[in-house]
Amino acid sequence: MQQRTLHILSIESLLARQLNPRLNAEQVKRFDEADGRALSLPPHVEPALMASLAVMHTLRGDITALAAILHREA
Repeated sequence: MQQRTLHILSIESLLARQLNPRLNAEQVKRFDEADGRALSLPPHVEPALMASLAVMHTLRGDITALAAILHREA
């Protein structure tokens, strides 16, 4: 959970530096690659955003799977 939170904060910070409007954590969680590409970020920023989004989405899936296992065993 901490790693996912760190990536969400990283994405928020990256987007805040590039865009005037700030996105909150809920908006970032719904962000996907298409949303990121639509922003037309500088070429050195877009890959960083895509990597953070991929990690965030992977962690979300892993956390959901682990939570399901824990709830079954409890």
